[in-house]
Amino acid sequence: MGDLQTLVVLNLSSNKFTGPIPPSLGNLIKLESLDLSKNKLSGQIPQQFTRLTFLEYLNLSDNELVDPLPQAGQIGVFENSSFEGNWGLSGFGWEAVAIGYGCELIIGLMFGYIVTMRNPYLVFKIFHVIPPRTLRGVNS
Repeated sequence: MGDLQTLVVLNLSSNKFTGPIPPSLGNLIKLESLDLSKNKLSGQIPQQFTRLTFLEYLNLSDNELVDPLPQAGQIGVFENSSFEGNWGLSGFGWEAVAIGYGCELIIGLMFGYIVTMRNPYLVFKIFHVIPPRTLRGVNS
């Protein structure tokens, strides 16, 4: 297949292919769209993919690919959705996103709690709200 150098679109998704991605696909230098999603492809994304300079669409999601990603060429410009479902690739699974948001939420809540406990009037100052009478120490 690597000899089809004038090929522009290649969609081999949902075929249950196994094994590594053939490095010869990097010879398809006119390729604009490549979809290998929903297979069982394993190993690394071939370094030869850096030659695919016309590539506008790439979908390698839902395979068994692993790090590292090729660092040159078009590979770095594609969104994370092009690589989702490859649990061996760093940062392209929902678990990494969930862990990141969870940690940020916990840190934010802790920081907010500490600030408001030390100075409860700070919240009112920030939002330009007059505090209720009970907080100002005035009896109703």
